[in-house]
Amino acid sequence: MSDFNAADYEETVESIAKEALQDYSGNSRDDFIRESVDGNSYIIYYAGAEVVKQASSNYGNDWREIHALAGDNADDDKLKQVAAYEAMIQDVYEWIRDHEDDYEDCEMCGKSFDLEENEGGPCYTCDGMFCNDCLTDHKGEDFCEACIEEAREEDPIREEDDGTITPSGPLGSRTSAAFGGKFIGEFSTDEEALEAIRKQGNEDQFFPNVCRISDHGNEHLITDFDWDQ
Repeated sequence: MSDFNAADYEETVESIAKEALQDYSGNSRDDFIRESVDGNSYIIYYAGAEVVKQASSNYGNDWREIHALAGDNADDDKLKQVAAYEAMIQDVYEWIRDHEDDYEDCEMCGKSFDLEENEGGPCYTCDGMFCNDCLTDHKGEDFCEACIEEAREEDPIREEDDGTITPSGPLGSRTSAAFGGKFIGEFSTDEEALEAIRKQGNEDQFFPNVCRISDHGNEHLITDFDWDQ
C-alpha cells in the first residue's frame, strides 16, 4: 500500500499549519511554510504529487504561473510537482485562515496556543493563559503545581525537541537546523547542520538530545551524535 493518501495528506497540511500558526508570525511564518512544503514527500515524489492533485481543490488554479515556475523545458511530471507545491501552500494557508480564531496568544511568551487543547488549570493564577513552551521556558514559576502536572500529562515536555535537523530547500536538497526551539540556519548537508547545533550547544553549555525530523514531522533520535567532535 502506498504511503500517500488523501487522509494522510490532510493530516500533513494540518501539522504544518498548526506549527506555523503557533510558533511563527509574519515573514518567518511564510518562510517556514514554504520550506516545510518544499521538502515534503508529497512534493518530492511524483506519487505524492498525484495524491495532492486528487485531494486538493487548489490544484492547478493558475497553470500560467505553474508553467512559469516550472520552466520552459518542464515535462508533465515536473508540472505536476510544481502544481502540487502551489496547491499545498494554499491548503496550509486555508487551514490557518479557517482555524486562527481558535488560537490565542500566551500572556507569558507570546506564542499562540489552541484554546481547546489548553483549557488551563483549576486555579485563578493559571486561568488557562499558558502554553507548554512557557511551562518549559519559565520552569512553571508562575503556575500552581496542579496546573503544571495536568498540562504535562496531556503534552509531556520533550527534551529531544531542543536540537533538530529537518529537510528543507528545493525538494529537500538542504537541511535546516534548530536549537532550543530557535532556527539556526539552512545548510548544504546534514553534517553541516549538526556541526552548527554542536557549536551552539557548546557556546550555551547546554547539551540536549538531537533529533532528525522527517518530512512527515516524525522525530528520530540521533543516537550517535557526539557533542565533543
